[in-house]
Amino acid sequence: MEIALPFLALIGFLFLGVPIAFGLGGAGMLGILLITGDWKMMMSTLGMAPYITCSEYVLTTIPMFILMAYFSSWGGFARDLYTAMYNLLSNIRGGLGIATVFACGIFGAMSGASTASASAMSKIAMPEMRRFGYSEMLAAGAIGVGSVHRHRLDGTGLPRTRDPMCGIRDRSGAP
Repeated sequence: MEIALPFLALIGFLFLGVPIAFGLGGAGMLGILLITGDWKMMMSTLGMAPYITCSEYVLTTIPMFILMAYFSSWGGFARDLYTAMYNLLSNIRGGLGIATVFACGIFGAMSGASTASASAMSKIAMPEMRRFGYSEMLAAGAIGVGSVHRHRLDGTGLPRTRDPMCGIRDRSGAP
């Protein structure tokens, strides 16, 4: 019952037209209050949760990656790089999109944050892909897909040969 009541409260909040963020917050507060039974514990959790979430180091790096994207876009580096990649991959259908997916994945692996990769590469790649005739939806899809694949690359930029989350091991038998 302690699990069902906050869920039912969330459904009720959403049917009443309460914004999702406030509905989730209210249901979470109700769940903490039901589990702990302590009003002070619920209020201290409510006060600390936003700070803990926003004070992560990864979130502080995102503005610098966006600034780097603006510099590379204004300086013409992105335009020159995309022109070179287009000339190199023009004989492959969708070659520029494939290159963008790989570039987003590598950038995300280097930065360690999918959100930083998506925000920086959307500023760099979107105008250039549109310049070469890619639709806006395809360009956004390539950037989005490439940005979330950063966990598939290790620090060297090479694909992982094993995945500990799935229990897949490489031939060496290492976990």
